[in-house]
Amino acid sequence: MGHLRTITSVAGRITLLWTKPGASDLAGVVVRRGWAGACPASHRDGVAVGGSAVRTRQIDTGAVDGQRYCYAIFAFDRNGNYSRSTVAHSVMNPGDRTPPGPVTNFTAVSQGGHVALSWRNPVHAGVAFDTVRRGTGASNCPTGPADGTAIGGQGVRTSQTDASAQPGVLYCYRVFALDAAGNTSVMSSGADATTPKPVAPVQPQVTPPPSPPATSGGRLSSTLLRMVAGIGLVMLLVMATATVVTRRRTHTSAYLPARQDGPRMAMTGVAPVTLVIPALLVLGSCAAIAFVLLNL
Repeated sequence: MGHLRTITSVAGRITLLWTKPGASDLAGVVVRRGWAGACPASHRDGVAVGGSAVRTRQIDTGAVDGQRYCYAIFAFDRNGNYSRSTVAHSVMNPGDRTPPGPVTNFTAVSQGGHVALSWRNPVHAGVAFDTVRRGTGASNCPTGPADGTAIGGQGVRTSQTDASAQPGVLYCYRVFALDAAGNTSVMSSGADATTPKPVAPVQPQVTPPPSPPATSGGRLSSTLLRMVAGIGLVMLLVMATATVVTRRRTHTSAYLPARQDGPRMAMTGVAPVTLVIPALLVLGSCAAIAFVLLNL
């Protein structure tokens, strides 16, 4: 069996290449895989890779990327005799190490009490999920998928809403695209956003109407009204007294005997009507004065 070489440039695949021996009775080739440091010593050790046909190439898709293996190849003839092994030690496929490209068109917009994020994933990059990270302050942008605070889950998406943003705080957001191998895209450009502080509604201030000032004219009008009322009451009392006195005098003069020897004197009282007219004049004057004062 000729020189054995391996190719590990494709993730998930280890390709083995060798040259066929020149024996005329060659019947087949067996490839066995073991762990690094425990190479297969016979055609029965380890794990069989592929069949037993005569060939010079074998692809192992069962190996795990990042794990080191030892491969041994055995040739056998028609009689079942096996050759000595050709070995490749410490073979490892590092796997996919090509990160996706960065996300583009990344924006962060404050809407009400949250921040709306949107972006575009790289095309044909095998993106397995997106992760959104948030830092506090414009100079504290996340630098990797484990930096800052995670916003949302890890599914493949092109938008995310940050409902946990605090009002009045400046944040810096970044989105990272990752593939199935865990390769992280180049950092996207950061997007800053600040949620506005809620504005309390302004309560209208009701100013009570000013109370009318107490003026001297008002006090004077009140005093004059009291005086008019007092004068009217006095006039009514005078009228009542004069009426009573007049009736008594008239009643007394009706029963006095007439004297024959002297001149006759008639005892007549003042009629009540003569007192009513002056009283009405006084009350009318007082009412007129009160009306004028109230309209000042």
